[in-house]
Amino acid sequence: MKAASPVSGGAVGRNARCPCGSGRKYKYCCGGNAAARPAASATASYERGNEHLGRGELDQAIEQFRHAVFLQPAFYQAHSNLGIALEARGLATEALDSYWAAVRHSGRRPEAAGTFVNYVISLGSRQRELFQMLRSDAHSPQQIRDRHLMLARQLHAHHHCSRQAHTNSRDPQRRLRVGYLSPDFRTHSVAYFITPIVAAHDRTQVEVFCYHNCPLVDGITSHIAHLADRWLPCTKMSDDALTARIRADGIDILVDLAGHTIGNRVLAFAVKPAPVQISYLGYPHVTGLAVMDYLLTDHLAGAGNSCNAQRGEQALPLEPSMLVYQPAFGARGLFGALGPAVAPAPALHNGYLTFGCFNDVSKISDRLIDTWRNLLAAVPTARLLLKSGGLEDAAQRDALLMRFVQRGVDPRRLRLEGRIDELANHLAHYAEVDVALDTFPYNGVTTSFEAMWMGVPFITLAGEGLASRMGVSIATNVGHAEWIAASAQDYVDRGVMLVRDLLALERLRQGLRQELESSVLMDTARFTRTLESAYRAVWRRWCAQKS
Repeated sequence: MKAASPVSGGAVGRNARCPCGSGRKYKYCCGGNAAARPAASATASYERGNEHLGRGELDQAIEQFRHAVFLQPAFYQAHSNLGIALEARGLATEALDSYWAAVRHSGRRPEAAGTFVNYVISLGSRQRELFQMLRSDAHSPQQIRDRHLMLARQLHAHHHCSRQAHTNSRDPQRRLRVGYLSPDFRTHSVAYFITPIVAAHDRTQVEVFCYHNCPLVDGITSHIAHLADRWLPCTKMSDDALTARIRADGIDILVDLAGHTIGNRVLAFAVKPAPVQISYLGYPHVTGLAVMDYLLTDHLAGAGNSCNAQRGEQALPLEPSMLVYQPAFGARGLFGALGPAVAPAPALHNGYLTFGCFNDVSKISDRLIDTWRNLLAAVPTARLLLKSGGLEDAAQRDALLMRFVQRGVDPRRLRLEGRIDELANHLAHYAEVDVALDTFPYNGVTTSFEAMWMGVPFITLAGEGLASRMGVSIATNVGHAEWIAASAQDYVDRGVMLVRDLLALERLRQGLRQELESSVLMDTARFTRTLESAYRAVWRRWCAQKS
């Protein structure tokens, strides 16, 4: 009798070497009868998987994690890390299945996980599950909202007893202490939107505290630290120590810039160390936490579809836009250098059109591929350039290419490129793109701004909820609502319309950077005054409540 192995894909003879990599014969290792042997082998596979994952060897990591859960189906840490590897590989549906398995096997209550460490691991799986649901087209807004609220209820039950009354002075007019907590005060997408705010705050009205939850430090970190009134690295602080420090600092309004993404401190927010807590920027959905009072948004982004009147954040609109952008380069840039100039439309010298998408590969849903296939069919000479971290790996490129081929796309019309570390070179690649294609249901943000900065218009599809309507807000506020599609077919039609007149496309391209600079999307002073007014309004609301 032979046993099946998920590693080899077939049968394994009992006298053959075990596929787990131990070097032992299968009958003395995973094929043995002793219960401890599969457990030990599962642990060994899990550890090897972590080593591969740390080196970015995703296929090998997936293989080892799958072997671990084959040997121990309840090994929820292996399920969780399998989800991480699958997500990085661009396999969103499979990743979500693994996250669900991790949650199921870790237990539904914190105490069922055994230890607080295991509870945190379980929480991470649940948060990655939520993030993947936002990127998948297989879930309705109601399903996504319900899953957020389910996790929020569990956090509430676990941390409710840790909350304390706030002693902040209830003076509605005094200078406010505003804390920003983020793992992304560094060279990261969040920095292009939070840095101008920290710099522009009216210090007579607001004292700015920045809590950085990341061990990585670079030039942007130092720049933001210099701009802040108070700076605190908090990566090594426990949740109890962090919340005690926030209370000691007398923070009036605490702003979460991470949500359920990697590096968040949601367990600190769960005990509500500040009287007013606001979610903003880093996570395109409500967290669902009852202790999170508001979500900063705008009417175009339509966050009302994500908010819930009975639990979770209340929408706090900033009009006309919830975003203000500081580019990397230029006279107003983060790096103070010139950066690449806007290049002519490549179709003028290539003889063919190029659509492009520089969003993360994990945002490419099956429905999106179908839509891009139809767009390429409507413009028979066009090509598609995709650039994303992870595509430097041949296996990831092949896997993504196969998804297109299975849907009838000629692989010769695709060009797949990996991450480019040098930002100026990354931006210079827009010289090879005529029209950028936004992802859905999870829209791009920084990628859309970078495309416009380099003169490249983009097509976006309006959906439901914040993650699916960021493109609507951005395109409208730069003055180009004609880029917004109402359906997948409309997305194709608008793409065709944009490339129909190459001379008009070139004129748009050469003027787009100036349009962006002149728009509300880069009016830092106006935006920050609007933000401060919103902070003052919610502070007065808290002051008016009974203590």
